[in-house]
Amino acid sequence: MFRYLLCSFSLVLLYPTGIDMYLVGLPQIAQDLGASEAQLHIAFSVYLAGMATAMLFAGSLADRIGRKPITLVGALLFAIASYLAGSAQTSDLFLMARFGQGIGAGTCYVVAFAILRDVLDEQHRAKVLSMINGVTFELVLESPLLLIMLNELTQAIYGRYPDAKVKVRNWDYDSLEAIIRGEADIGFTGRESHPRSKESLDLLPYFIDFEVLFTDLPMVYLRRDHPALQEEWNLDTFLKYPHINILWEKSETWALDDVLIEFGLSRNIVLTLASFEQSLFMAAKPNHSMMAIAPQYCGQYAQLLHPELVCRPIPIAAEYLDKLAIPFTLIWHKRNSHNPKITWLRSKIKAIYGSEQLR
Repeated sequence: MFRYLLCSFSLVLLYPTGIDMYLVGLPQIAQDLGASEAQLHIAFSVYLAGMATAMLFAGSLADRIGRKPITLVGALLFAIASYLAGSAQTSDLFLMARFGQGIGAGTCYVVAFAILRDVLDEQHRAKVLSMINGVTFELVLESPLLLIMLNELTQAIYGRYPDAKVKVRNWDYDSLEAIIRGEADIGFTGRESHPRSKESLDLLPYFIDFEVLFTDLPMVYLRRDHPALQEEWNLDTFLKYPHINILWEKSETWALDDVLIEFGLSRNIVLTLASFEQSLFMAAKPNHSMMAIAPQYCGQYAQLLHPELVCRPIPIAAEYLDKLAIPFTLIWHKRNSHNPKITWLRSKIKAIYGSEQLR
């Protein structure tokens, strides 16, 4: 088995070698060919185009003809193309050789992973792939949702991909764009159900896939000694006291505010912060009468860090609650719908965050 692993590592290394050596030598290459660096930057794209071309046929040929013949052809093509690129006298010949390099490297790359599938079971293959690829998970999760079970999620990732790198950031107004640009693998955040909300699931672009894991409702968080708790808990009491708000995806108004507008009412927002954690932190402080609004799941977070807070439902009629529902949703780009790493990550997040523990 060691021989197969060594072979796979060597084949995979052709791909980054064809990029790194080119980038380092680009100034000298441009000088030798009498071209500018800007003109030769396209060689990187040509190389990737060659790799993409190889991936269209290399896998099926390796299945029909065998791993070894296709590997030898790919490695030989890479070597010949490298020689031609090194001896090219014009930029056109250099670009053609780069395309050939890409086909050779792409062929070896595909066969390398085919070999790993042949000789390793799923668990060991995941560990080896994490070493070869340097697997990185880029997550954008709403906070404090990410904090509640982040340890469980990261332990699951490291259990499957021991050498993985995990990068987590808070969901923000530009997180959806980050997923579209490929800067984030997956997002997990609350959307809104009110028909006029800009955060409605219906407004997500067609090339975005999503799955609702659970649905929550906004709740009122206030100190145990808050004067509102000495009064009848109704809409008048709720609106009588000042509110702490958060800026949600660049918006200072929520579905709650849209519902109140239907009654001709509004909240007295005196403090606007950046996150639910900040709003709960301030609501827990003494010597004021402000209250915060946050999803019901935040109650777990508040119990751990702010036990002096209590939670109350928003006092409106039941028929309006559907408009306040917050579908907590996994969001990813359609291009990742069949990516094994993302598929596994989705199932793991669903198992952890879709559980009854958050409800």
